[in-house]
Amino acid sequence: MQHVLASTKDSPDVARDGNAAMDVRLLGPVEVVVGERVLALGGRKQRALLALLALEPGHVISVDVLADELWNGDPPPGATTTLRSYASRLRRALGPDAVVARGHGYALETAPERFDVYRFERILRQGREALGRGAAGLAADHLRAALALWRGPALGDVADSGRLALEARRLDELRLVCLEERIEADLTLGHHVTLVPELEVLVEQEPFRERLWRQLVLALYRSDRQAEALAAYRRARDVLAEEHGLAPSEELAQLEHAILRHEVKAVPRQEERH
Repeated sequence: MQHVLASTKDSPDVARDGNAAMDVRLLGPVEVVVGERVLALGGRKQRALLALLALEPGHVISVDVLADELWNGDPPPGATTTLRSYASRLRRALGPDAVVARGHGYALETAPERFDVYRFERILRQGREALGRGAAGLAADHLRAALALWRGPALGDVADSGRLALEARRLDELRLVCLEERIEADLTLGHHVTLVPELEVLVEQEPFRERLWRQLVLALYRSDRQAEALAAYRRARDVLAEEHGLAPSEELAQLEHAILRHEVKAVPRQEERH
């Protein structure tokens, strides 16, 4: 796929610099940026159309599917004409080659690396691979860079239902996984003292994510706060039992036993970051 050059004489919303490629951002409200300028994308349904096309860049999505998604399975009689109008307005805003009509559908012709979702997933994968091979410093760098791409809940202004809602949930879950991996890297680097306040906030916000509880218990113990670490374990146990009728996982229970026996492993020696 070719890069989209967002330049045209017809619209003030399109970049005048023919060399500026557009960035499509879904990790927050739907946004398209050329250079340092945020383009005007129109109303909610028009932005939702762009987001639907951005889920499968370069692939044609049929008019019928798009109409069902935009109107929650009940498109009005003039849906096809309205979609054509939305696509035309997006073309004026993004550039003449961005949104193309093919057959009975539309496609967004933009290189994958111009999407923040693509970059996030790539950097997350790199961070997890680095953490898996013991390069915690490099992993922390990658994972922080991935998290820095986020501006709010994924697809925050269009994810009411359908495919966009499903994708938003998937991406928001990946953000939490990325955050947990970054904390794991920081724990491996010995940053337990500075992690405790952050983890205390996170377990309040995400009380059913057991990995965050395990990380909090470990950070407290390594900060010479054994009584608080055991209290955090009990809080986790109570939350899981009261809300889900579950017992703590074997990993979390083993951490409690290791704390009681003073057998928690020390922070491992770190290799070079890069």
